Amino acid sequence: MTEHRRPVVSYKTYREAERAVDHLSDHGFPVESVAIIGQDLRVVEQVIGRDGLRRSGERRSPVS
Repeated sequence: MTEHRRPVVSYKTYREAERAVDHLSDHGFPVESVAIIGQDLRVVEQVIGRDGLRRSGERRSPVS
């Protein structure tokens, strides 16, 4: 199955994106369906929950 990802918002820094995901989580949004996509880094990070953000380096996958 092909995953279709589409940007809905853009932030200048990773930290800003991380704070936005924290905000969504705080308000009950299912962040398991959220991905942080870094353009210059060529990285897609699948968010698996709020605690996953603290150890996100373990879950990053390079995009080719």
